[in-house]
Amino acid sequence: MPNWKWLFGDWFWWLYMVIPLYAVFKLWVSVISPMFLGRSTKQAADDINKPETTSKRQEKLRKRNERGDPRVRAQPARK
Repeated sequence: MPNWKWLFGDWFWWLYMVIPLYAVFKLWVSVISPMFLGRSTKQAADDINKPETTSKRQEKLRKRNERGDPRVRAQPARK
């Protein structure tokens, strides 16, 4: 049986190992680590620090309510 390793060279086998290692890394970061270690993603961490924003309509209604405009009815706060 001939030795086929010389056909590709060492660089091919290093490159051949990079692809599965990268796949394992991405699987660890996106699935395994958050599931077992309870680590959150960057997006979830950003949502915690993000202040609540109000739409233009909500802001306008709030200002009308503060002035006592009869078109605005005060509604109970939602839980």
